[in-house]
Amino acid sequence: TNILPKLKPGGFLLYITCSVFSAENEENIFYFENELGLRTISSKYIEGSGKRADTLFAALLQK
Repeated sequence: TNILPKLKPGGFLLYITCSVFSAENEENIFYFENELGLRTISSKYIEGSGKRADTLFAALLQK
């Protein structure tokens, strides 16, 4: 919520975690949409376990 005043209308926010837990991913996106008025453009998990890396979650949101 601290960044929203600096985000211009129509501006983009890229939200990324290195978590597979929905409480840190989809539930936050739900909050961003329903409480902060952002719109999800795209979201996905980037599988890293086969590459000996963390799995990432990324969501592109628009104000």
